[in-house]
Amino acid sequence: MRRFSAPLLRLLRNRVRNPWMADDIHQETFRVVLMRLRRAILDRPEDVAGFIVATANNILRAERRKSMRDVSLDESFTSVLRCRSSTPADVLLREETRNLVLAAIARLSTKRDRDILHRYYILEEPKEQIRADLGLSDLHFNRVLFRARERLRSILISRRAVG
Repeated sequence: MRRFSAPLLRLLRNRVRNPWMADDIHQETFRVVLMRLRRAILDRPEDVAGFIVATANNILRAERRKSMRDVSLDESFTSVLRCRSSTPADVLLREETRNLVLAAIARLSTKRDRDILHRYYILEEPKEQIRADLGLSDLHFNRVLFRARERLRSILISRRAVG
């Protein structure tokens, strides 16, 4: 562990960009590696470094898959954005979330996606007004909004996994 701990932590911090997540994956990696080595000896002890990195990669992939399941734009970001509490912590959280969402919206490649999400979630314009301006039926608006949210969600997930 002394030999591989620091290099693995550097590798994880470069890949994840979130020091707490990197630390968690680092600890989990060594927990899993030690459990596996206690059950069975490696055929080639010189392969231990590769075994450790492969284990870390598997744990990182599992974390990313888990975060993809956990993110729900309507439940998490919108509840924070629409929260009207004025405690300093809530105000700060709302501003940070707003900035994160605005940056992710700006990264969307389709102008219509950017417009509809910005108007609906940030400006909180009524659905009927946006529909009328874009010339969309109710059903078509829902489809466009759903697809735009999914694209935004994928951007937010990718940012969460690396940063």
